Amino acid sequence: MGGGIGMLGRLAGMASGARVFAGSAMIVAGILTVGLLPSNGLVSIQTQGFTKRIGRRLLVPGGKFTLGLSLGFLPCGLVYAALLKAVDSGSALGGAATMLAFGSGTAVALLSLGAASSFVRFPRWSNRLAAVSMMLAGGLLVWRGLTTPVCHTVLRG
Repeated sequence: MGGGIGMLGRLAGMASGARVFAGSAMIVAGILTVGLLPSNGLVSIQTQGFTKRIGRRLLVPGGKFTLGLSLGFLPCGLVYAALLKAVDSGSALGGAATMLAFGSGTAVALLSLGAASSFVRFPRWSNRLAAVSMMLAGGLLVWRGLTTPVCHTVLRG
């Protein structure tokens, strides 16, 4: 069933369009994060209610660790992308292998990043580095969306 859904999406050209849209959104988010364009209140963080309780939790000993563990249960875009790839695999075993590979790779990357951030601090450059990384990933998505011909993807699938 997953293979059929993936093939229909490729036939309709939706995969390329989705890549271009997602990549463009990432580039715009990176530009807004760096501050090249004013965001005009597009994103605002409230300092009351739930956000205030979370902020207090960060101040207690071990609070960042437990908050990080609990936030790991929130869905994210990368998980949805991995799920779409798992569905596109066309079989339950292929989908399970895809999710296992994604989870293993993500765990190693997050543990490494967490350990490295404990020793090295870039307070002035961290937001800019994140924004540039976001824009580069967005540019790659746009490029892949624009350069993948529809007929090639259908024949390959």
